[in-house]
Amino acid sequence: AGTINYSGTGAFNQLNSNTFSSSGTLNITSGIWDSYGNQAFNGPIVMSAGTQFRVQSGGTTSLNAGSSIGGTGTFALTGGTLNQVPAWSISTHTVQINSGVWNTTGGVTFGNAQSYTWSGGTLAGAGGFTVAIGSSLVVNNAAKTLNTTLTNNGTMAWSAGGISGSGSIQNNVGGTFNISISGVNILSANSTNAGTINYSGTGAFNQLNS
Repeated sequence: AGTINYSGTGAFNQLNSNTFSSSGTLNITSGIWDSYGNQAFNGPIVMSAGTQFRVQSGGTTSLNAGSSIGGTGTFALTGGTLNQVPAWSISTHTVQINSGVWNTTGGVTFGNAQSYTWSGGTLAGAGGFTVAIGSSLVVNNAAKTLNTTLTNNGTMAWSAGGISGSGSIQNNVGGTFNISISGVNILSANSTNAGTINYSGTGAFNQLNS
């Protein structure tokens, strides 16, 4: 339950057949901390500007009760499974969701008038994900799975990659959902709109009728 200070110039990761657990503090002052294999955190992770905490394929990363992510830098999900228990209201980090599964229990809020990116992978968990007023979520690149509620109070811009799953998109009053992707059954998840949807695709846009 002490302190680890990582100041490497590149990426640090451990063999994915091993486990790592931390109830103390992890300070990332430079470089990239790769959560590769099975890693569990019950204490704070503090990141400096220009650093990355990257969840990689090959295991499960658990942000358990008592964990928190502070500082600045980039938080990236590039594979594997992320289980996040505490609520996380993001205000100082860049977030990139490229692949893998993010399960949230406490919920995630993309806030502080920043831009976040969902390029692939799965969003899941009872807590749901919320784009706050003034913030934006860029939805692009590959196909994605939504097995939770994605609530938009800010701006969502969807340009590529279909969305499927058992979850729902809720565009609330004051929310703006810009859609420039087109295709058959490009959306096969539930959706509701009480805000504004702007469609600018080059062809037909439709949602799976089931």
